[in-house]
Amino acid sequence: MGGYRLMAAAMALVSLCCGGGVALAGGGADDPDVEVARACVDGSVSWSIVRVDLKNSLFVLRPAGGKTTYDGVIRETSVPSLFEHFGVRAARDLVGKSFAAACKKSRNGRLVSRDDPLDVLDLLAVRQMHDGQYIPPDKEVLYRRVVQAFSQMGLPDFSDVDRNTLWVAFQELYDGKGGPSVFVDRLARDVFAASKGNIALLRTKRQELCGECRMHLRLVSQDGKLLYLVIGPYPDPVVADQ
Repeated sequence: MGGYRLMAAAMALVSLCCGGGVALAGGGADDPDVEVARACVDGSVSWSIVRVDLKNSLFVLRPAGGKTTYDGVIRETSVPSLFEHFGVRAARDLVGKSFAAACKKSRNGRLVSRDDPLDVLDLLAVRQMHDGQYIPPDKEVLYRRVVQAFSQMGLPDFSDVDRNTLWVAFQELYDGKGGPSVFVDRLARDVFAASKGNIALLRTKRQELCGECRMHLRLVSQDGKLLYLVIGPYPDPVVADQ
């Protein structure tokens, strides 16, 4: 899970742009990182589930011995697998269940890095889907999945891939050589070819305040069908445009 420490550094931007990430939900006099540092023992933090809002797939978590709670949304498709992983049948039975997330402290006890606990829960769910035999796909496999879905006027299904793998892969694809514009140009060419000229991927005029942090696109078929979508380097990299 070493790659998960990358996620924490960008969760504030992800939260602003696409509603994800972990947010502080409770009071607590201490700095939350101080609480996590205290709970970081032998390279891991024990996190407990303190509340579950199944209607909104919202999980509230607390580090061992801490007062501050963290909340965030787990993908709806991951929830049944979490039930299986923890051996429960109802959301209320998840309360009190715990799991470990990696962490690292400096010699003076300050927190250097920590895995995002929601990402760890997501990974536990995905591993459960794969009966514990999960090997994260590489970025080109995920890219081809996008091309295939777009060539059929659909959105790719990434429910079987953990969101940190998605985030890292699309960071590399989206922000690779030439930046987002080159990535989208490549994607448009591949979608057109895969659909045998039936589907075009086009830009829209809608722009983000943060520039090219996400790109608004549309799929147009020869028979006039339209699908508006947003693509970007996030845990949910491709979503329908609202």
